[in-house]
Amino acid sequence: SGEPCVEALAKSLGMSRRSLQRRLMDAGTSYQRVLEETRYELAKRYLQDPVKSVTEITFLLGFSEQGAFTRAFKRWNGSAPRDYRLSLAA
Repeated sequence: SGEPCVEALAKSLGMSRRSLQRRLMDAGTSYQRVLEETRYELAKRYLQDPVKSVTEITFLLGFSEQGAFTRAFKRWNGSAPRDYRLSLAA
């Protein structure tokens, strides 16, 4: 249902948004970086499942459209999701 909200995450962890941001900064990271890394790892895992379509993966990861997911995956991996999937089969 879209990109996860930092406020909702902080609330589920029982802290304020600012406290979460401060803790992430102390750990040398940010909410955006954790979100990107998590999406990338999940994308690789989902692409290993030939039953899941790229469109389904797009929405599972919270992207609004397949083009946005494809651009993000190319940024993370250097190849399109379809090409990555084909390289797994080779």
